[in-house]
Amino acid sequence: MLRRWARERLRDFLARRADRRNTLIGRLRELLTSTEVLDPPAFISRLREDISKAKAYVLVVSPFLRKNAVNRFINDIKGRIGEIEVIVLTKPAKEIRDHEECIRILKEHGIKVVEKEKLHFKAAVIDDDILYIGSINLLSIVLDKYIPEDYMLRFISEALTAEVIDKAIGWKVVDEQLKQ
Repeated sequence: MLRRWARERLRDFLARRADRRNTLIGRLRELLTSTEVLDPPAFISRLREDISKAKAYVLVVSPFLRKNAVNRFINDIKGRIGEIEVIVLTKPAKEIRDHEECIRILKEHGIKVVEKEKLHFKAAVIDDDILYIGSINLLSIVLDKYIPEDYMLRFISEALTAEVIDKAIGWKVVDEQLKQ
């Protein structure tokens, strides 16, 4: 909580300084805002904003699925399905409670689902240049004050996004889904 407050104060201070045409401070402000550390509520809010601006696709890597989180995601993205490609990479439905039903719900809403064994990685990619990576399972997130918080890092970087897709997801998976 204190870190968020301090980060916001620093960002505000740098914004005021940048307005005074101080180029070094302006550059620092740009660097601070291109990478963010987000708790679950801030992550969901920021992701909704990014999804609303997506031009080509949204890829979500969430090993586990829960109905309430899946339904929230569908509600957030339903106006964009058909305009952009929506792909979910998750574990196979074997022996995971509600997982098979969640996969069915996603597919019924026009979301492409790819099942991958041995998946624990959590991420979201938007249009090859926005990357979220961290410990939040977007499609199974539980917002509860008694559960220790997870975090996501948000990057704006085509190079980093490409490297993560290449090494952790695989271009073949992404390209196959985007061609369909």
